[in-house]
Amino acid sequence: GGGGGAGGGAPDGAPVGTLPETEALFYGADPMEFDAAVLWAGGSSVVLDRTSFYARGGGQEPDRGTIGGLRVTDVARHGGVIIHTVEGDAGGLGGGGGGGTVSCRVDAARRAGITKNHTGTHILNASARAVLGSWVWQHSAFKEADHARLDVTHHSPLTAEEVGRIQERANSIIRADHAVTIQSLDRGAAERKYGFRIYQGGVVPVKSVRIVSIGSIDSEACGGTHVESTGQVGALRITRAKRIQDGVVRLEFTTGPAAGAGAGASDPAGGGDAGGQEAARAAARAERDRARAAGRQADRRRIPEALEGVLAVPDGSNADIGGIAVRVHGRRRACVADSEELGERFHIEFGRRLVAGDPGASYCGLFRDGGLARVVAYAGPDSGADAAAVARSAAAVLGGSGGGKQSFAQGGGQDASRMKEAAAAAMEALTK
Repeated sequence: GGGGGAGGGAPDGAPVGTLPETEALFYGADPMEFDAAVLWAGGSSVVLDRTSFYARGGGQEPDRGTIGGLRVTDVARHGGVIIHTVEGDAGGLGGGGGGGTVSCRVDAARRAGITKNHTGTHILNASARAVLGSWVWQHSAFKEADHARLDVTHHSPLTAEEVGRIQERANSIIRADHAVTIQSLDRGAAERKYGFRIYQGGVVPVKSVRIVSIGSIDSEACGGTHVESTGQVGALRITRAKRIQDGVVRLEFTTGPAAGAGAGASDPAGGGDAGGQEAARAAARAERDRARAAGRQADRRRIPEALEGVLAVPDGSNADIGGIAVRVHGRRRACVADSEELGERFHIEFGRRLVAGDPGASYCGLFRDGGLARVVAYAGPDSGADAAAVARSAAAVLGGSGGGKQSFAQGGGQDASRMKEAAAAAMEALTK
């Protein structure tokens, strides 16, 4: 699930504050070829009066294609205005004053793959919850044309038998060809009808919520594109399952004909298939895993020294300990880190150990995860802080959302350029 988020500062000086909202055709007729008026163009950016190009959001990658013959490389939403990034000089499409009409074409094959994978994410989430337990919740998700991943909350690594059962349940939902329906409801009405489980991608700060339902099996607030019935997904195959952090399991998967053709040849808990393409992917994954392992080791080495320094900061002092901003007042020790040198493993382990050693301590760590910015927050029982509120405050600056418990919460957003501002918001939330 998850909806499209607003971006940060508009690129190339696009005057988004003076432009009308873009008509999002991908929520209506969704033509793959269409004409549109150029409202503004400059540098590599184009704003149209209407568009079928889906803007990045909710873990769904943006569409590709062409506008006026220029190749579209990115699409982002800034408030209600959708900005397309193209290769070449966009000024020739209409200039800063706009004007003129352009022919646009969305890469339909790529969109179809992403759409199947997005509906597949909902199917897989519901299947994991049915097999593993009601505590399963979407942690994050990513959908591309030829692959996707879903991270879910679960207390332990998955066995091959569990992965097999999840995959089989997902494919039974696909074979049953349940209708996929979309409706917009008042937020209060949606919560009363479906409960807060609709917010799998985080709480959506809007009055009207777009609900995507798969029969009576699953209903989520979601801004993505979806097939009309589950049968159109074709098949779903889990290509890899692994534990990526305490309490979070990642399921990598594919959908469509390729998934159906290879479903019997894969070991879904093992993370690989026969064939050159899968072998190349496996090699790339192994290289990424080695880099991440090295990063985790470096993070672990930093933790003892950082803890010692942070816990030694005296009452009434402000300090910076290895990239961690510390404010101490009375029994409250508020700490925030957004250093590029500190990774996810550092933040998770440091925050946990900090509040365990000092009940009056609280911590918020911000870091990049691909093109996204993520937030983790911890609050000790005597800190006077609410980790969920801290995560929401920081994520809001990043153009996203967050949530969790008083003691631990997570969040994130699309606008990694505003991490310093998000860190300041986190510190304010920790100390107020």
